[in-house]
Amino acid sequence: MRVVAFITIILIFIFLKTPQLINNALAFLSAAYGQNPDTADAAFSWLGFSYLAFRLMHTIRDRQSGRLPSVTLAEYVNYVISFRLYRRAN
Repeated sequence: MRVVAFITIILIFIFLKTPQLINNALAFLSAAYGQNPDTADAAFSWLGFSYLAFRLMHTIRDRQSGRLPSVTLAEYVNYVISFRLYRRAN
């Protein structure tokens, strides 16, 4: 399962970082929604996917090695974005 996650993250990274692929996909989606496909451009440059992709891969490795304990989804999202794991007191 973790190998599939790594491969998926890498494929999304390649997709978003290849201008021709993203422009073709955006043109296809624009045409599918009845918009002018000539005006589609790579609007995802602000996404910061590089950071998120490598951060997700890092946390997967942390989980495999036991450095990242079992956490809730909210705690995991917070950990990925802010580098810290905040746990609520029980």
